[in-house]
Amino acid sequence: MDRFSEIKVIGGYIHLLKKDSCLRVTLPISEIVSGYDVVEHGEPVLSKDGLCIEFPDSSCTILPLPISELIPSSATKLGLSDIQQISSADIAGVHPVYLEMLEETGLELIGRSAVEIREEALNLATLVQPLLLHRYKGKIYCFGNIAAYNAAVSSGLDIELWGRFYTKKSAKSFFRSLVITEVYTQQLLSQATSKTPKALYQFQGRVLEHQSFGEEFKRIHTASNSKAKFARYFGVDARSL
Repeated sequence: MDRFSEIKVIGGYIHLLKKDSCLRVTLPISEIVSGYDVVEHGEPVLSKDGLCIEFPDSSCTILPLPISELIPSSATKLGLSDIQQISSADIAGVHPVYLEMLEETGLELIGRSAVEIREEALNLATLVQPLLLHRYKGKIYCFGNIAAYNAAVSSGLDIELWGRFYTKKSAKSFFRSLVITEVYTQQLLSQATSKTPKALYQFQGRVLEHQSFGEEFKRIHTASNSKAKFARYFGVDARSL
């Protein structure tokens, strides 16, 4: 979080400035202190560390206000909530707009994993890469990290996952961007090559087997340790592993 060096109040707004920087943040003072009155609450000042707004001369107690809580994050501006837990049973399915986009482009929905992945692994996977969720016509739908959602559905269990809600009303164009990101851009970023299956097979054999992973990760390793199964999943010849 940026540390500010100066605070000014002009026309009902607090202006926060940072020394030797063009950074400037403007906040309505009425949203910081309801019914703000300079006589009653006094002038706002910066805390010594430049991270909070304080009202030391207020006739009523006002706790220091962390500036980080007053400034929307870039994620918030995009309309994404903070990460939170959600039961897989509370998700109605893949978002209709996502499915519509797939139909238009001729792409296929990401299928279930060849290896059964259960709660411990899915909970951690969605903590690292949360599901993207949206309330649509009274139901909750998933439109991001579809692979993890499908794995949870395939398990037949009610699994606690991590997700973020998209909260803006005009969502269609954003959903379309997410579809492109998930089925195309992420694949490019993963840099998958013909050597990828062999590298993953070696990784699970040399690392997962010898580290203190939980029982769920050990089970996944055991289930996919067969070269034949692993090769079938990637559509390669087992002799190439």
